[in-house]
This record gives sequence, structure tokens and C-alpha cells, in this order.
Amino acid sequence: MLDKNIEFELIFVESKIEMAHKVWNTNELRNRSQHDKVDLFIISPGIDYPIPVALDEKLQKPHRLTFYFFVYRIEGTTRHSVDFNDITVKPGELLFLLPHQIHMFPPKDFSGVWFKMAITENTLAQLPASFPFLLNPLNNNQVIDIGIQNENRIKACFAALEQIVHGPGEGNQALIIAYLSTLLTELDLLYFKNSKVKNLIKANLSVFTRFKLIINEQFKSHPSILYIASELHISESKLYSIVKSMTGVSPKEYFLNHVMLEARRCLFYKEFSPKELSYHLGFNDPGYFFRIFKKYNKRSITRFQQDLEEMSLKIQE
Repeated sequence: MLDKNIEFELIFVESKIEMAHKVWNTNELRNRSQHDKVDLFIISPGIDYPIPVALDEKLQKPHRLTFYFFVYRIEGTTRHSVDFNDITVKPGELLFLLPHQIHMFPPKDFSGVWFKMAITENTLAQLPASFPFLLNPLNNNQVIDIGIQNENRIKACFAALEQIVHGPGEGNQALIIAYLSTLLTELDLLYFKNSKVKNLIKANLSVFTRFKLIINEQFKSHPSILYIASELHISESKLYSIVKSMTGVSPKEYFLNHVMLEARRCLFYKEFSPKELSYHLGFNDPGYFFRIFKKYNKRSITRFQQDLEEMSLKIQE
């Protein structure tokens, strides 16, 4: 039986933002599904929504996501900043963003035709199927080419969800679950459409998924590759082969890339001093951490912090 308390979140920009007369902050957006008894939030420029909405000041700047966010561009090109990298989304492409990533909306993202949608991890756990593409196992920069032949089906799913959610009365829970599952299934198939890796992915995806979860949950304790392989009940050489085939790097390199990404995120939010950060991330020797950071980020921590300050000043201009 479906849980009636499935929560969905949406962070969105209304296309005619100059008409906005209400600004929602993060907490209001998070709680809105409970206030309005709506199970899913989705929006497009054509939605006839009663209250034009603007993002609060915090969301106009880089922020750490707490949900999965989807941007499907039908007309018009946009560029999002994701974990300090600019990603261009062209017509016919869909960008999916993951929890914990640092995201910044484009300064002008209101023209063209698009859909935006966000869902929580709790919601995904309650759907009737899982969707491996949301782990981004191929590290393909999180942009999916929808293709002309698939456009009508993808648009129909988004449009149906939008109609159900913003229609009169409460959204039909069963319909929302059905259309959302169909949409995510379509995206999952498109993500893995490369026939050259399809069979390899099917055979190794389960192992890689568990490997990635161990890294995500235990990276601060610096688990050895031997330990991870034993947890997965495979040999080190088999783990190396699987991770290399899925990501192009070794398990050790994958681990260090993950730690360095988390380091950049923490520095962005000024959560720790560089020395405190090294201990927070499980390094006993700050000097070693500083050397590793410079190797993987092509600049020292000091230089990286200076670059963040310069970026912050540009945003405020």
C-alpha cells in the first residue's frame, strides 16, 4: 500500500519572475507539500499557477542540494553550475542533479520551454522500482540526450505530472506514482542506451552500486580496497576491473576523487579551517592532505579559497 505521506520538493523559478509578489524561502518550499496536501512539485513556463514565485536570496546563490533535481529543456539553452563545473543543457537534453551536490541556478533561466522537478530520497525509496542512473555510475556529467524519437513520451510524462499536481483538489497518489515511475524508467533506459557497455553494466552494476555506497558512507574512515572487496565478496582484481570499466579510474582514484569533491564542498561552506578539514576527512597528517588536494584540484587550498571568494563577489555584483 502506498504511503500517503510521500514527500516531494521543488525548487523552481516561474518564467515571468518580474511579476512575482511572493518570495519563498527554503523552509517554506520544504513544507509546502504538507500545507497544500500536494504530493509532487513540478513546473514549466506554461503552468497557470496562482502565485508567481521567486527564489529567496539563499537559493539564488550556490547551495547544497537535499533532493534530486531535474531540468528538461525543450527550447532554449541554459547553463547550470554543478559542483563548481558549468554544465550546458541544450534543447532535447535533461540534466539531473543529486543530493549533496553544490548547485547554482543560471542568472537568467526563464526563457524557452522547460520542465523542472524535484523529488526526495525518501520518495525514491517508496517507488515500486529502483533507478540506477540516479547513482550516475558512468560519470557522464549527468546530462541525458532525450532524442527526437523519445521526446513526445518524456514530455507527456512531465505534462501529466504537472497537470495532476496543479489540478483542482488533491493530486491522485496512484497516478503520480505511475507517471513518475514511467518517467524515471524512460530516463534510466536512455542513460544506459550505449549498447557497447550495456551487457557489462547489467553484470557489474550491482557490485558497483554497493561499492559506491560504501565509499559514500565510510569515506571518512578511509576503508582499504581489500576491505571493500571483502565486503562485496569479490577479489581486489575483480573490483578493480569493475570500477575501472564503469568510471575509467581505479577504486583508489575513485575514492580520492570523492574525498576531494567533499573537501571542495566543505571549503565552499567554510565549515572548517584547512587543518580542521583534513582531520574531518580522516587524514592524520594535514600536510599530506594539502599535497593530495593540490594534486587533484590543480591548485592549493589557499588558491582554491581565494577563487571561491572571487566567485562569491561576482555573485553579489
